[in-house]
Amino acid sequence: MAGDYSAARNVKRDILINELDLKQVSNTTIFLEGKYFVLSPSVQNSYNWFDLRLVNLKQFDRKNQKGYLLIRFFDKFLLADLRAFIRSMVSKDNNVKTKVSGVHWKFNIRHVNGQYIIINQRGKMQFIIEEVTQDELKQKLGRVSKKTISAQKVTTIKDVDRIQNEEVRLTDLREKITLLNERTMKPHVYQNPNARHESMKPANGLVHWFLTLFRRR
Repeated sequence: MAGDYSAARNVKRDILINELDLKQVSNTTIFLEGKYFVLSPSVQNSYNWFDLRLVNLKQFDRKNQKGYLLIRFFDKFLLADLRAFIRSMVSKDNNVKTKVSGVHWKFNIRHVNGQYIIINQRGKMQFIIEEVTQDELKQKLGRVSKKTISAQKVTTIKDVDRIQNEEVRLTDLREKITLLNERTMKPHVYQNPNARHESMKPANGLVHWFLTLFRRR
């Protein structure tokens, strides 16, 4: 029985550690990384129940950490803000105390009208929890793979504006180069094989008169 419990507890644990870079605290349901505190019970039983222990909740630093309740519900991830969950579902009046687990709270999960609802077994309070995909979970926890980061180095509006301005300047430079080429490398146009190039034509009437006079002499 103990082996079955251990196997259930470890479902999707590898995703939390390897994909989300979270570090498990000893053998508890607490996973940490930087400013994130993730309480992640695994629900793999036919009654859909789980519990949260006071000793684990006390490890959550509400002032300096961002807390999440991340339930590994069979093959799904259910995510809630831990502060909001504690405010709504955890109180001195609805806890249970045993020698093994100490003070703790017992919950069930139900799927009703497309929503997942957590129910406090003792107080009967209800809390709607969101189903998230693995990719959505990565975004919530600010986790992006190194490959994605290297492929998406442009991440700010300033970067986008800078690249757009560079493209505009490059386009303007190309247009100027094209115009210059058209002016300097324009092919010579001849009216006939014996005609002089148009660039050699007299510029005005005075020059034409002078050339005519010179030829008569």
